Amino acid sequence: MAIPILNENLITICEKYGYNIPKANEQVLNRYIKDILKDLSEQLPSLKEKVPTKLTMKQKEALRKKKKDPETDLNGNVVVPRYDCVTSHTARRPASQICISAISTPFSR
Repeated sequence: MAIPILNENLITICEKYGYNIPKANEQVLNRYIKDILKDLSEQLPSLKEKVPTKLTMKQKEALRKKKKDPETDLNGNVVVPRYDCVTSHTARRPASQICISAISTPFSR
C-alpha cells in the first residue's frame, strides 16, 4: 500500500533522508510525545484534565519502589493527566482515516 505525501514538511524530511526514514524507538518517541503535550497543556488546559486509566505493570512497580500510592478518583479508579495517556498509537486510526478520506476526496492545493 502506498500512502501519498501531501504535506511539504513531510516531503522535505523524506528528501533529507533519501526516502529511507530512520526507525524511532517507540519508548523514546512516546516519552517525547508526553513531554511535548505536557508543555502544550499550559495553552490547552484540557490536556491537564485527570482521566481514569489502568496502570501498566511497569508503572505499578515504579510506584511500589517509590512507596507511593497512585492518585484515584472517588470511585477508586487511577487518574492521570490526559497528556500522560497519549502515545504514538493514539493517532494511528485518525491518521489513517484522514489519509483514506484525502485519497477518496478530490482536493485542490
